Amino acid sequence: LTIKLKEKYPWMWVSYIDLKKYTENFNDFESSLNINNSDTLFIEKISRNILKNNDFDHEVFKESFNANNVALFWDGVDEISPNFEDLIIRLIKKVRDISKNKQFVSSRTSLQNRLENAFEASVIRLQTFETSDRIDFVTKFMKHEGFNDSMIEQEMATIQKFFNKLLENTCDGDNPLMLQMICTLHLKKKISLDDFDVYSVYQEFIKHKIEIAGRKGKNWFCQY
Repeated sequence: LTIKLKEKYPWMWVSYIDLKKYTENFNDFESSLNINNSDTLFIEKISRNILKNNDFDHEVFKESFNANNVALFWDGVDEISPNFEDLIIRLIKKVRDISKNKQFVSSRTSLQNRLENAFEASVIRLQTFETSDRIDFVTKFMKHEGFNDSMIEQEMATIQKFFNKLLENTCDGDNPLMLQMICTLHLKKKISLDDFDVYSVYQEFIKHKIEIAGRKGKNWFCQY
């Protein structure tokens, strides 16, 4: 969506914000959201603290914002701590109140009602991750990992069995991240179909990532 928007409006400042990567900066916004503070300070906080703009980009962003030529994509409201949900909602509302810039907010359906009520806006539901999408996803993932077509064909049936078992016990069938974890663990021989469940996927994937961090010398991480 960000790419399409930029293609259609090349003069527009388009920013994708993966919210879970900015948790450490959210507390800085408490002061900027104070009604007594200027809009200039608020814009400065967005530009510097979230978008990490340098001096030149900050000036361009400020000009674009004041001209209502900015589009902000707030991604993953459901992926941050619930303690910050209200803060993010107030932050997005503040942008709406002081400008006519475009904003897009993404979340899983668990927060749909809250976000609809907060922003009084309609919701666009993305198409479900269907079987054909899953096959295409696994194929691309395995090619990226260095597998040829013959090897992919051999492994595809087993991966599909893992995913079908997952669908029997959860509603997580439209989750590409879960499918990626299953692929990774299966190819690394970290899981077996007999004792496979959602808990074991997360548990083994975290252990796998800790092992990788350890090999890269991040011993502070491996002790946990």
